[in-house]
Amino acid sequence: MSSGPGNVPPSDNRLPQEVRQEILQKISENLDGVVGPELQPEIVDRVLNAIGQGITVTQTEVLSRQHGGPIPAPETVAGYEGILAGSANRLIEMAERDQRAYISSATRAQYLDFSFNIIALIGGVTGLLAILYGVIRLAEQQHDAAAMALAGLGVSGIVGALVNARMKKID
Repeated sequence: MSSGPGNVPPSDNRLPQEVRQEILQKISENLDGVVGPELQPEIVDRVLNAIGQGITVTQTEVLSRQHGGPIPAPETVAGYEGILAGSANRLIEMAERDQRAYISSATRAQYLDFSFNIIALIGGVTGLLAILYGVIRLAEQQHDAAAMALAGLGVSGIVGALVNARMKKID
C-alpha cells in the first residue's frame, strides 16, 4: 500500500463538520510522537473516511406544543369545527360552564371555611366564659381545688388551641 497523498480517499461528508473537527483534533493529538508530521494528515483523513463510511448520522427534531386552561388550543378547536360544524361554540360553552362551576365551588369552600372559623371562635369564647363562670362559682363556694382544676382545664385548652394554630401555619 502506498502512503502517498494521491492515494488518500476523498473526504466523506457523512460526518457533520463539527464532529469531523473534534475527531481530527483527538487523532492528531494522539499521533504526535508516533508518526511524523508529514504523514499525520493522510492518516487522519483515512481514519475519518473509515469512520464516516461506517456511520450514518441521523438528526431528529421533535416539536411539542402544550396548552393549558379550560379552553382547548385554537388548533384543536379548528380541528373539531372541521369535523362537526358548530362544535367550536359548544366547546367554548362547555368551558365557560366548567369555569363557572369551578368558581362557584371555590367560593362555597371559602364561605364554609370562613363560617367554620366563626362558629369555632364563638364556641371557644362561649366555652371560655363557661369555664370562667364555673371557676368563679366554685371559688365562691369554697371549692378551691375544684376551681383550680377547672381553671387548669381552661388554660390547657387555650394553650392547645394556640399550639394547634401554630402547627397549621407551619404546614
